[in-house]
Amino acid sequence: MILSSKSLMTFPRMVAAAGAGAVLAFVGRIALGLGWESNVPMMRELLFLAGLDSILIAVLFGLLATFVAKGKPGRAFLLGLAAGAAPWSLISFPIAIVVVAVLWKFMPPMPARITWIGGALAFLLAPLALLMPIVESLYPAMPTPDPIELTADAPAANPGSPDVVLIVCDTLRADAILDPEVPTPNLDALRATGAWSKGAVAPANQTLPSHLSLLFALDIEHVGMRNNRSRWPSRKNLRDEVQAKSMAQRFTDAGYRTQAVASNKLLSSGEGKPGEVKTNKSNQWMSDGFHSWWNVSRDSKGFVRFLRWSETNSLIGFLASHQIGIKKRPLNFFLKRMTIKQSLNGYRMHFEEGESTVAAVQQSLQALTVDDRPYFLFTNFMEPHDPYLPPPAFAGTIAKAEDLPQGFLNDVDGEFRMRRQVHVSTLNKRGAVSPEVYLPTGEFLQDLYHEEVAYFDSLLGRTLEIIRATGRPTVILFVSDHGEGFGVHLDPAHGHTLFESEISVPFILNGPGVPEGVELPFTPELVDGSRTLLELAGVNTKFADGHNVLSPDFKQHATMTFREGQISTFDGRWKLHANFKYDNDTPKDQIEGREVEKGRYQLEALYLFDLIADPGEANNLLEQHPLEATRLLAAIEERLKSDIYPKISPRELTDEEQAELDALGYVGHDDSPSATNEDDH
Repeated sequence: MILSSKSLMTFPRMVAAAGAGAVLAFVGRIALGLGWESNVPMMRELLFLAGLDSILIAVLFGLLATFVAKGKPGRAFLLGLAAGAAPWSLISFPIAIVVVAVLWKFMPPMPARITWIGGALAFLLAPLALLMPIVESLYPAMPTPDPIELTADAPAANPGSPDVVLIVCDTLRADAILDPEVPTPNLDALRATGAWSKGAVAPANQTLPSHLSLLFALDIEHVGMRNNRSRWPSRKNLRDEVQAKSMAQRFTDAGYRTQAVASNKLLSSGEGKPGEVKTNKSNQWMSDGFHSWWNVSRDSKGFVRFLRWSETNSLIGFLASHQIGIKKRPLNFFLKRMTIKQSLNGYRMHFEEGESTVAAVQQSLQALTVDDRPYFLFTNFMEPHDPYLPPPAFAGTIAKAEDLPQGFLNDVDGEFRMRRQVHVSTLNKRGAVSPEVYLPTGEFLQDLYHEEVAYFDSLLGRTLEIIRATGRPTVILFVSDHGEGFGVHLDPAHGHTLFESEISVPFILNGPGVPEGVELPFTPELVDGSRTLLELAGVNTKFADGHNVLSPDFKQHATMTFREGQISTFDGRWKLHANFKYDNDTPKDQIEGREVEKGRYQLEALYLFDLIADPGEANNLLEQHPLEATRLLAAIEERLKSDIYPKISPRELTDEEQAELDALGYVGHDDSPSATNEDDH
């Protein structure tokens, strides 16, 4: 289509007139409340999207009017008005066409001043919206917990049963709380008056499998999960295969009140109020057995609601939606990046999260201690999970200004850009830089992380004060779900390797029946902590896995940790990393002529480390000690005999689950390089 010289002169007037119509429609819809209800989140972003719509409508319908309106701006105005007024759907669009056709011949002349002023507003609305402050609260009101209601026939607890508290600090490395440069007086005191290990082995390097193993007292092979995106066992899977019962249910059956306070929203995925239907009943949710599950996380669904609003109230949103036959909405990424900076989005989600969690624990204990009945409290803190943005009292105490990597600012955006540099570089993506560049960046990020660890210690101190103020005998287990990497071993954060930085976590046990100031002479698994809590409280342990770490018969056993495509085991000295594949997950053209055997795995030893002599896992001794590797591979194979993964159906993430994982940094599949590529990077 070629514009004549006359059309070229007409086109700007038609664009301005169509834009004026779009702006009038926008103002009218706000005045009438059509599509602009008060419960729609992200008002600044909605205004920005309306501005983009005005520009798009002005250009598209101005171009159309140039050829069909016969030089009459009033008709272009009508086109813009109809396009802007109609909520965009397959039903309303034809109605708009009929309205335009009826009024086409009756449109009066359009005053030039109104045409140009309205057109200018159409193009100014979007940039003006971006200048507005973000009005959505950084710290929305605290949700209220579910009531802790006991039925009249609730079982009575055994006399003298202690209260039990399980505290999980998300993403906390074992070495971080033993570093003399990191002030952790409250953890030090907890350790000095209890039993502890220099490190425990997490069953996975991501949140969901580790917590499911911990909260159900199950070995990781009896959970069947590999990572946050992998197959997720159903209640039926766990009941039929391993007779599983959650720790909360065991405590409830023993006469305890049970309460959870979770600040990691992944743990609360699908949770609802009592009696509500879960969004995905095929998964085994963490809340089973708890009288009350309190999700204190930020509401991360605002952007999802924003997208849903845009589908039926915006031309751009409509073009980006699944309504026009495109399963993946191609403009979602564009809309998100244009409306909220990614660095700010992470900051907003975690702003004052620890304060919220402490307040929730305090309120929970008021409900849990209304009488002498013992309680079981599980609480999850998100600190020091990224973003690493310690509050002012801790900022600059470890991460010194003079150590800031060149080219970055020590602010919200700078912290995000530093994490991104390490991520793209270790995963060898576009924009990667050499280790000489990204490793110093990783060191500074680790200093910021250590400041967050120090901040968490202060939160823990307040939490312990609240618990001790009850004056009741309380057993406390403190652990983490996984660690964190900062570029060493190509581990940009967590979820990518099975090196100690990602899977060695703190383990501190404290309270009645626990010896004081005792360092355990072995390395437990997280499930051992679960088993120990149950036995200390005198609660039924039938079909529970793990071993009581306080038992004189406890012996170091071969641990096991999963990630997608890899597995590791540790026996107290030797640690083996191995690649593994489940045949049913392997493409048929890679099976090499043999039949796929359900439940069969392919194992390949990669690394063997002597962690006593080489705790940093720097010297691969696989060739020097093949018998040790063979022995540990046999230990893995023995445990894999009871792996329930083959019994679990493949999982397809919902849009909501995908959005929650993306928000926490679990973007896409685990695309980290194979461990065999590390030395070549």
